[in-house]
Amino acid sequence: MKKQILANTLATSLFFGSVYANEIYQVKKGDFLSGILRTRYPKLQIYGPKGTLKKLLALNPHIKNPNLVLPIQEIILPSFDEAPKMSSVEPVTPAEEIMSQPIDIAPTAEEIPAAEEVKEPHSISPWLSKFYATLTYGFRFYTESQEGSMGNADIGSSTFSNFGGQIGYNFSNSTLELNWERYNFDYKKAEKNGTQALSNLSLNYYVNNLIFHLARIDMPLIYNDNGLVTFSPQTQTLIGAGLRKEYNWEDQIADYAELKGILRIPVTQSNADSGLTSSGLKGYGIIGQGNLAKKIMDKPNYNLHVVWRNEIGWQKTNQEIKYSTGSSDVDTTFSHLSSQVGVKIEMK
Repeated sequence: MKKQILANTLATSLFFGSVYANEIYQVKKGDFLSGILRTRYPKLQIYGPKGTLKKLLALNPHIKNPNLVLPIQEIILPSFDEAPKMSSVEPVTPAEEIMSQPIDIAPTAEEIPAAEEVKEPHSISPWLSKFYATLTYGFRFYTESQEGSMGNADIGSSTFSNFGGQIGYNFSNSTLELNWERYNFDYKKAEKNGTQALSNLSLNYYVNNLIFHLARIDMPLIYNDNGLVTFSPQTQTLIGAGLRKEYNWEDQIADYAELKGILRIPVTQSNADSGLTSSGLKGYGIIGQGNLAKKIMDKPNYNLHVVWRNEIGWQKTNQEIKYSTGSSDVDTTFSHLSSQVGVKIEMK
C-alpha cells in the first residue's frame, strides 16, 4: 500500500514537472505549508490559480487538508528557476533508482505514539477573524400622525441622506451586532420649515434564529405653545425580540439573503427641549427587514460583499407631555421605509 502511494506521488510529479527538477522536504514540528512556501519561494505568490500552493498540492495528492501536515511527513516541493535553495531540502533521487531500491517509509502511527498535528495558523489575530462590518447609503421615507390637546399634526418626510452601518462579532453559537443610522428629517408640513438630523442606534443579539433587541431612536415631537408650533426630537429606548431566517445560494444574483421580524415596546423617553417633560410612555411597534448580499471578492483573510438592505417599521405610542402653558395626552403613530446599498467586509 505504501509503495502504491509513493508510486502515485511520483507519477503525479512526472506529469506536472520532471521529478529530477523537484525536491523533497521533511516536515518538522511547527511547520505549515504557507510558511514552507514563503521561506522556499520568498518572491513568488502563494495563493491563487498560479500560486505555489496550488502546484505543491498537485505534486502531493496525499495531502488532503492543506491546513494540516504531520511531523516527519515528506512532501515534494515544486521547482522554480528563481527560487533559492533551502538548507533542509535535499535533491530528489531519480524515479528509476527509487523504484529499484528498498523503500524506507516514515514510521507508522504505531511507531510514533505521540505524533502532533501541525495546523496552519491564521495570518491575522484569531479574534479579529470573527468580525464583520457594513457601510450603507440610501433613502428614508417617514410619516407621522400626532393627536392631542396640544395640537394635531400630519408630517411626511423623505431624504436621500440616509447613512447607516453595522459592526458584528461572531461567537461560536451566537452573534452580537451593533447597527446605527443617521438621516435628516424635514418637517415643512408642521407649519414651520426646517430640517433636523436624527439618528437611531440598535443592538441585536442572535442565538440561532432568535433575536434579542435593544434600541435607542430619535422621533419627531410637535407641540403648540401659545400658537407657536414647535418641533422637538424625543429619544426613546425600546426593547424587543424577534426571529431571523437566513438563506444561502450558489451561482445566483445574490448568494445570501436574510429576513428579520422584531416586535418591540418603548420603555423610557427623554426630550431635547428642556421645557418639555414626558411621563406614562406606552406603546408597541414592529420592524421588518430584508437584506441581500453578493460576494464580489474572496481573499485569504477576508470576503467583500455588495449588500442591499431594506427596512419597514411601524410604531404607536401614548404619553402625557407637560410644557410651559399646559399639558396634553398625546397619541403618536409613525412609520418608515428605508432602502440602502453598500459594502460589507467579513473577516475570516
